[in-house]
Amino acid sequence: MNFLKKYHLSIIWAVIMLLATTMKSGDEMPKFDIPYMDKIVHFGIFGVLGFLITYEKRRADILILGLCALYGAVIEVIQLFLPWRSFEWADMLADTLGALAGILVAKYLIGFAKNLK
Repeated sequence: MNFLKKYHLSIIWAVIMLLATTMKSGDEMPKFDIPYMDKIVHFGIFGVLGFLITYEKRRADILILGLCALYGAVIEVIQLFLPWRSFEWADMLADTLGALAGILVAKYLIGFAKNLK
């Protein structure tokens, strides 16, 4: 139960990500003519996940990056079986790079906050 308390924000965000990346997107969704928008979204949502886990754990290590990359791979594999979604290696790369960016930002901010004390 302590695990759920400690990582509640990360868990909630991970569930939201899973639901958002596996649901069927309707035609009523706004379409943006921005190149690589899908990859930018993957980068951003995994950046938030990497940031949250690092912030809640209060340290950054390769395990967090590995877990985020694995979670991205699991989501992509799930999408293989959904006719309205597709598997993309580039999405997994964007997921991993986003998680890395989130981890680095969290690590920097945690270090910055320690220096203020």
